[in-house]
Amino acid sequence: MGKVFDTVEEMAKLAGKVALLPDEYDQLVGMYNAFWSHPTVQSLMDRATGIEESFFCNDMETNIGLKARPDVLGADFILDYKTTGRGADTDTFSRVIADFDYDFSAAHYRSVVESVTGSTIKNFFLVAQETEAPYAIQVFRFSDACLDRAEMKRRQVLETLKVSFESNSWPTYTNEIKLIDVPAWKINKDEGVA
Repeated sequence: MGKVFDTVEEMAKLAGKVALLPDEYDQLVGMYNAFWSHPTVQSLMDRATGIEESFFCNDMETNIGLKARPDVLGADFILDYKTTGRGADTDTFSRVIADFDYDFSAAHYRSVVESVTGSTIKNFFLVAQETEAPYAIQVFRFSDACLDRAEMKRRQVLETLKVSFESNSWPTYTNEIKLIDVPAWKINKDEGVA
């Protein structure tokens, strides 16, 4: 007699699948349809030469092993797909980029792909898609200045890693005792201040 499953989720997991609730399925179908019907996205995807390919190299200056796995690679561009519940408008999504350091990731992907392939990545696109209907999409391109700043940060991180590996000493918090208090918003809340 076959195994009796407690849930559909267990059956799906055993089959290497993911069980979805009807609302989740509807959301995915809506997002898929919005993605593939967006003319700019279609144009970029038509020029794709690779999807989720992994690239490995050692950094030329530090000899640290690096990996990048861009969502979409074109002859001269990288496209990264991001979903967002916060909004895909420029003001909101620029904050998302800052919060999650997407610029840093973009600079890293670009550097690794260029190192491995010898090609020049001229553009790095972000496709931001909202997770609520109508699943609006906005395509962004990082400015050269943004990627240059991110590359400078990336170089600093790699240099710090190199020094840490060589010295076996890793940056952490200070050894000094620090004074701490609860945040002002909590004090105001406790005191009834709006």
